[in-house]
Amino acid sequence: MLQPFAAAPEPARELILAVDLSGSMAEADMRLGGRPVDRLTAVKAVLSDFLERRRGDRVGLVVFGSRAYTLVPLTTDLATVGEQLADMDIAMAGRETAIGDALALSVRRLREGEEGAPAQGRGETSRVVVLLTDGVNNAGVIPPERATALAVAEGVRVHTIGFGREGGAPGLFGAMMPRAEAEIDEPALRAISDATGGRYFRAQDTGTLSEIYAELDQVETRSAEAPPAMLRREVFHWPLAAAFAFLLASLALPSRARRETP
Repeated sequence: MLQPFAAAPEPARELILAVDLSGSMAEADMRLGGRPVDRLTAVKAVLSDFLERRRGDRVGLVVFGSRAYTLVPLTTDLATVGEQLADMDIAMAGRETAIGDALALSVRRLREGEEGAPAQGRGETSRVVVLLTDGVNNAGVIPPERATALAVAEGVRVHTIGFGREGGAPGLFGAMMPRAEAEIDEPALRAISDATGGRYFRAQDTGTLSEIYAELDQVETRSAEAPPAMLRREVFHWPLAAAFAFLLASLALPSRARRETP
């Protein structure tokens, strides 16, 4: 016999990682393992570690430059997400920065994931975008303000990360070389996060970036009730005992009748 019982809460998070692949991500102003690396190499290393802690979550990967593209839709196959993350390359989506397009596409992927998800626990699912960029919105067709409004309407929380060292990259003998590209648009990134209930972070080195993703791991901890499971309870012994008692009674009756016969 099967009886329902309440299962323990399960993680229920849907997360889109939106990563800037514009030309400025080639700036070698980061260090990893004691050696200088470009920004994208640092981001790959940090996100690879972040993915290791996403077991039970559905994760998608959106990249953007002059345009935004979905590399991986929402999935629990984190190995595939990791493979696509490792294959990302600078300027593969163009050399400019379409922040609004990237955010709008991320919200769309979350909406599609919600429509395809099982009904149980859907209302408890945490839907989040973590958008990392090192520049300003200077491309695309959707302004960041409109994309933010879409996120608000869909109930999507957006955390934004401004990544890159201020003042330029280290040059010869450690001198800072001036940067030709525009600096990070912190007010715009903060406005996106504030409007959606998320947070804005600033990372100027690999260590700080790693700490930010570790903090997001804690901020976005949320559980939903799992669907009722069925517990098997064996009750066959009750009808078996009754049948055995009836059998004993039926055997006893003829014997008693013979004893009472004159």
